[in-house]
Amino acid sequence: MSELVTRVNSEKSFTKARRRAFFQRILGFLGKEEPGELLSFDEVRHKLPIRGQHYAGVQVIPIDRIVGSVGRYHDFNRAFMPLNPSLRERWRRIYTAAHSQEGFPPIEVYQIGEV
Repeated sequence: MSELVTRVNSEKSFTKARRRAFFQRILGFLGKEEPGELLSFDEVRHKLPIRGQHYAGVQVIPIDRIVGSVGRYHDFNRAFMPLNPSLRERWRRIYTAAHSQEGFPPIEVYQIGEV
């Protein structure tokens, strides 16, 4: 895919995702089910006791099992729709990486209890 086509598609994807986040929030205000907010890792860590830790290796984790973030929990909802228009460039970079041959590197994930 050419760089220009990728950029245009990422813009469309971002606009669509922002619209979806907006409507999900409206449905939440109306009492309908919405994805909800991502949890703050620090808040969860302080509320749930950590008994130990270990490295579990590289694993594939379904996106719906990710319920929080260490530092960006306020930028996305639980469906990972962007809540902030300033995320456009970050969205473009992630979109480009996801649609390239290289992909992107693994992320660090923490599991606390069953959360």
